Amino acid sequence: KVGGGRFANTGDFEGSVRMEISGNAEAILATSGANFDLRAGSEITLVGGDVRVGFDGASRGTAVLRLEKDASLTFEAAGGKIGRIAEFKSGAFASDFAKLQSGVNLGSADLHLDVTGLKAGTYVLMQADEIIGTFGSFDVTGLNRNLNASVVIDYAADEVLLKIGRGTGALNLTTTGDEDDFAASNGRLWKALTDGVGLHAEEAPVATTSGWDLLP
Repeated sequence: KVGGGRFANTGDFEGSVRMEISGNAEAILATSGANFDLRAGSEITLVGGDVRVGFDGASRGTAVLRLEKDASLTFEAAGGKIGRIAEFKSGAFASDFAKLQSGVNLGSADLHLDVTGLKAGTYVLMQADEIIGTFGSFDVTGLNRNLNASVVIDYAADEVLLKIGRGTGALNLTTTGDEDDFAASNGRLWKALTDGVGLHAEEAPVATTSGWDLLP
């Protein structure tokens, strides 16, 4: 558990892990030149919206998070806020992290969302210089019956968005844009995202009622 302070991965993280990040903790999953591989059976959980999770570094190197099929990524809302994975200024490095090349390969991992207490609106769950792949499955808990929840993987903006709006409790996952759009202009980042992790899923899954947990 990372409930405060700072965690930083500065190399190749490949082992089995169950990481829960909460409070005002900082978790640098990958610094410049580092990779964080979330293997099958492993899990990262972000609790609340005060955590700072993602990428930071002092050079132009790549920093990537690579998810694997049957790995789990969980976002739990708390106090009306939900966390995100993105570049952030941790204070651990003197240089501007804008030089960093960050990326996420979603790798058909499982996405779990607890949206208890979240109001209707759009929330950024993930943001990087390049996002590829999709989720193998996703489920949502804590969703009121008069709201819908949509997860949008935007390959053009390189964001994963959670959109909550009026509805009947429906769940939806969509993709927009071309996930290969960055490959021609930044082969080094593309290689870091795909090296040794096999093919990434191309098709978005369809949510089923078995993944729903609706509140009255």
